[in-house]
Amino acid sequence: MRNALMRASTLVSLALVSLAGAGCQNSTTLSTARTASQMAVARPSTMSVEEAQGILGALATKISEDDLKNPLRSPKTLDDALAVLRSDQVDLYPKAVALAKADGSVKGLAIAAQLELSWGENYRVIAEVLELLSRDLREEVRDLAKLEASGKATAEDRARFDRLEALVYNEGPIMDALSRLAPVHVREGALIAEALVKSAPSDYEGYRVMADYYRMRGDWPAFDAMVKEVEQRHPTSTGLLYLKAISDAERKGDTEGAIKGMKAALAKQPNFVAAQAQVVFMTTGFVAKFEEFKKLQAMNAHHPLVEIAAPIFEAVAELREARKRRQVRVEARSMF
Repeated sequence: MRNALMRASTLVSLALVSLAGAGCQNSTTLSTARTASQMAVARPSTMSVEEAQGILGALATKISEDDLKNPLRSPKTLDDALAVLRSDQVDLYPKAVALAKADGSVKGLAIAAQLELSWGENYRVIAEVLELLSRDLREEVRDLAKLEASGKATAEDRARFDRLEALVYNEGPIMDALSRLAPVHVREGALIAEALVKSAPSDYEGYRVMADYYRMRGDWPAFDAMVKEVEQRHPTSTGLLYLKAISDAERKGDTEGAIKGMKAALAKQPNFVAAQAQVVFMTTGFVAKFEEFKKLQAMNAHHPLVEIAAPIFEAVAELREARKRRQVRVEARSMF
């Protein structure tokens, strides 16, 4: 498990080398406007739940080493569990979910349900980001293999081929683990929310969570019905702003309107990290997207997207700046 974990950590740094060597080829991918559902591609996995939990448990332990003093690692109240939810930091979720479920109140169960849904979607997003990175590396492995076959590979090329081949073809277990556990958490969140709607039909919380569940499934009639229930019970809900913004992007393709909705939610609740992550996904253009990414990074440096993508964004930004400096020098020389 630890070897698999180390390979996952190495994936990012090796992707940077691939990125630099390819002349910043990923800048277009990074600049594209997407939604969480587009990133959260459902992937089949034959791994057992126990195997998946072991692999991702090791990964969470590794991440926590840089965040040991975070008081939310040992949540004691529902407010702590809610703070974990707002942090969008997946490695904090297990204890927060356990605490919220044990509380058993409407608020506690609603937090537990939303945590489970967020957990599942985050796992899917992480799997997709890792897949994008490893896809680039697989292309480079093929290129290096062709170079080796032609007899033109240097010793450095062969050493790099060995490293990348081992990395790429052993990386599958982590993506399989993420894909295996994602639907488990989504289903659990939906079950809790359904029970909550039945047991407390006058409260808005269960409907709010069910709306998010139907959004993930793309079941828009059911989504609309749940949103209507939330509007009737809590029309000033920050979560309602989030839901409507998501709908603008994922159903109507209106990412500009969705970003405005997310920023309205952030204005009401500045620590709404999930909303800022959505803004990062939906923003078009590398420069603008990177600015929104830096805001996400400032909100939570241990957000899973930050943990994976920060080196990539920074490398692309450095390459773009270097390109600009070269262009300025060329233009300056052409004046004489």
